[in-house]
Amino acid sequence: INAVVPMLFAYGREMSKEVYCDRAFDIIEQCKAETNAITKHWEQYGIKTETAGDSQALIQLQREYCDKRKCLRCRFGYEFLRGRTKIEGYRNIAIEPDLFAELY
Repeated sequence: INAVVPMLFAYGREMSKEVYCDRAFDIIEQCKAETNAITKHWEQYGIKTETAGDSQALIQLQREYCDKRKCLRCRFGYEFLRGRTKIEGYRNIAIEPDLFAELY
């Protein structure tokens, strides 16, 4: 996933062939989600992964926002700090109050 999907997507963009970009997204959504410390952390607060795209997204969020304490730039962190417990959208994710507790 970390090699084929980005290369396929980059090729599609470089060649202006959307079919390759679409195929890259299809692959990542058809592959099973990975299980690791980051996905387990999110899962204990009710955010589950179903596809490789989900787990890759959570890894990216963790590394780019949580680990760098950029809560206000993250949709989850921003909504949590505003006192909201649900994010409408892709999967209508509920935010558990303890999700951000260890950051503070």
